[in-house]
Amino acid sequence: MMTRAIGQNGNQKTIEIMNLRTLNTELIENGGFSYSLTFGNMAGTQNYSVAYAKETEKVFDSLPTEKDYNEYINTHITLLAREDFVLGGWEYEGQYYLDVAQLLDKRSHSKDRAVQTGNDRQQEAIYDLEHSETIKCK
Repeated sequence: MMTRAIGQNGNQKTIEIMNLRTLNTELIENGGFSYSLTFGNMAGTQNYSVAYAKETEKVFDSLPTEKDYNEYINTHITLLAREDFVLGGWEYEGQYYLDVAQLLDKRSHSKDRAVQTGNDRQQEAIYDLEHSETIKCK
């Protein structure tokens, strides 16, 4: 796996750069992923991940294939190409989900504000990438 250093004002963090073949490994071993097309794996960063819209959610009964990932990414490339959006994936009760999520930087978004954004977008929960924690919205 490749790595890339990112950061601002001298505060750099090395993050893993994944490819589509490793996303299912993340689903199986870690229960999910938040993958930026620009920066790679966003786990551990100081962000909340909030799904963008119910319409971008796609549910699979089995692990998504590389073709599924390619089709999903191509469908949502306009959002996923932005630095503040990620491809999110997770497993819940035997089903696998892909979604477009927006990154909300903790330096400018409180937990309450991030939860309110999730509520406004009719989401069940948001995700704290820094602490690997699901936060219920309602």
